[in-house]
Amino acid sequence: MHILIADNDAGTRRELRSMLQQLGHTVTTAVDGRDIVTQVRQSSFDLAIMATELPFGDSRKIARDIAREQLLPIVLVLDDTTTSQLDDFTEIPVYGYIFPPLRLSMLQTAIRVASERFNEKQSLAARVSELEEALETRKLIDRAKGKLMRMGMSEQKAFITIQARARRTQKTMRAVARTILGD
Repeated sequence: MHILIADNDAGTRRELRSMLQQLGHTVTTAVDGRDIVTQVRQSSFDLAIMATELPFGDSRKIARDIAREQLLPIVLVLDDTTTSQLDDFTEIPVYGYIFPPLRLSMLQTAIRVASERFNEKQSLAARVSELEEALETRKLIDRAKGKLMRMGMSEQKAFITIQARARRTQKTMRAVARTILGD
């Protein structure tokens, strides 16, 4: 994976970089809020790990900016002062948290969980989009059938007519329905 680390603490960045490289990942680092957004605009990443406190930007805004530029899971590095503010992070696209002291197994688990949760969400979003498209197609076909039925066809004959025209013209039933409706 290509992972972006954003932390203003050089020691934490070094530690994360070392651990991630041990796990076989490619690592790019950013030192502040502007730098992380710039990096995301310039390269493609599979995951971002960022501190909750970064110079030049609120972590919530930075996470939203990252999500607008590139869809990727974000893991936050929390310290004791931010754990009381976890509710504040629920509105941003964060898929996991890690707490210091950093441990290799904890980091590996956080990356795996964040990646899996992100992939599940992407899969669900794609499925929702497919279902919305299918529903819209069904509505268009029903409206086209209705128009043909008002011209004297039975419902079954109207459906078969749309289906046959789609096959004959090598178009989708949705495209044929739009043509019938004059859309």
